[in-house]
Amino acid sequence: MLSKGFLELARKLIAADTVSSQGTQRAADLLESLWEHAGLPVRRQVVEQVHVNLLGGPGGGTQGPGGVLLVTHLDTVPPGPRERWQTDPWTLTERDGFLYGLGVADVKLDALCKAEAARRGLDPRDFGQLFSLKPEWERAHPRPRATLAEVADHVEHVREVAGVEHVGLGGDFDGTPDVTVGLEDVSAYPALFAELLSRGWTESDCSALAGGNLLRALRDAESFAARAQA
Repeated sequence: MLSKGFLELARKLIAADTVSSQGTQRAADLLESLWEHAGLPVRRQVVEQVHVNLLGGPGGGTQGPGGVLLVTHLDTVPPGPRERWQTDPWTLTERDGFLYGLGVADVKLDALCKAEAARRGLDPRDFGQLFSLKPEWERAHPRPRATLAEVADHVEHVREVAGVEHVGLGGDFDGTPDVTVGLEDVSAYPALFAELLSRGWTESDCSALAGGNLLRALRDAESFAARAQA
């Protein structure tokens, strides 16, 4: 089983404001002691006093080839207005059996898994050994499934922020084990358009979303290139 302190360490990492402009020092301080406690020699790379990378490896010195990069970027963008969050983005919150918090699924959790692997005597550089922890974690913390309605919510948010003429679809269905319920592949796009039509979108809006906006942008780029070369 995962160590009892794993979740508490996750809480501390989430609480560390590591948006790019703030740097990663707060998280690096926590992770460095964690890795050293796991028996890994650690070396720091510091840029402008706040941007910290950690390099480490099981056994031997960290000056030679190989090793593990522990911290690069963590939370690359700010969380946005706090009032738009249902929970505090800097507090790891459990709700309905799921964990919420900025960076939960990003490098912070990855760094904790590597430390847990080292604690068990596994090689965190070996992805096979590292991913042996994944089924255990997923059984204890099942991943929430996104729905087609939630995809429509995101599309509507982009329209609200940027305008209907600046929103499009790009299905990245390759290389992922998880897909949206009701939007498992591109054949389900008509269901998404039906959902948007039920929310008041016009056929013209859906046409722009389906590819009209992209074609317009490509035509404009081609036209600009022709004028620039004239």
